[in-house]
Amino acid sequence: MKNLFGIRKNVPVLEIDKYSVRKLSNEKLREYDEISESGEKVVKKSTSVNAVLQSLSYFCIAFGVLMVSWFLRASGFRLKDKFEAAMKDRGYLFIIGIALVVIGIFGYVFFFLKNRRLKNSPELKKMSDDLTKVEKECLSELGVPDSAVKIDIIQKFVKIDDGGNEKPDVSAPIRYINLEMYMFEDGDGICISDVYSVWALPRTMFEKIVKVNKKIHFPMWNKEESTNSEKYKKYRIYKYGNGLFGSKPHYSVRLRDGNDEYEMIIPNYELETFLKIINLKVEDN
Repeated sequence: MKNLFGIRKNVPVLEIDKYSVRKLSNEKLREYDEISESGEKVVKKSTSVNAVLQSLSYFCIAFGVLMVSWFLRASGFRLKDKFEAAMKDRGYLFIIGIALVVIGIFGYVFFFLKNRRLKNSPELKKMSDDLTKVEKECLSELGVPDSAVKIDIIQKFVKIDDGGNEKPDVSAPIRYINLEMYMFEDGDGICISDVYSVWALPRTMFEKIVKVNKKIHFPMWNKEESTNSEKYKKYRIYKYGNGLFGSKPHYSVRLRDGNDEYEMIIPNYELETFLKIINLKVEDN
């Protein structure tokens, strides 16, 4: 069984590309990529500075707390005479520790305010508006209707072993990517689209959905509502310190085209949306 959206190292095509029915024109492709890359550069430049500032703030707070704690324990801070003697002898360590904590707190507050200003900056808003505009133009050119449903589909990093079987690529920095796609019905087919291509899958290919009781980790949150919103909190989506999101379970949509077997992975928070487009039986793994 192969993943329709499986990413293989140094292989530019996906399994689903054999079902491609429309592609974006080269002119519109260049326009979209130029605007997208410009926006990424602005965000990357700002976030890299913010990441350094945030890390330094955490370091100052942590190291400052350690210095103060060590000084208080070493000086016997419950005994006034010992504490006063320690302040005369090594008081500079206590003062440096307090100063580091204060600097760290101010640095974190500055990071928070700077990050909020970035999100509301006119430059970023203009790029976001430009990207939204050209994205709508791309979807229009591809014939994606306004009624198309946005849905996250999981791309999986895979490799082919010596026996020709598809396996997870454990050497990849991350195992999964959650990409925002569009799904809509078109006659006897189910169409899936991004801003570059439209793929059409016959309804007869879809067999069932298998529930997989394992965690998956993905790098983005594509929804306007937060993970803790009323709509999504029931799915218990969590965020790690490294920025990755995680959820459990996920679902494997099973498909067949002749003798070829495929799967398409969707996260738990997209099952209801998927079933509204094509109603399939959901089985436990």
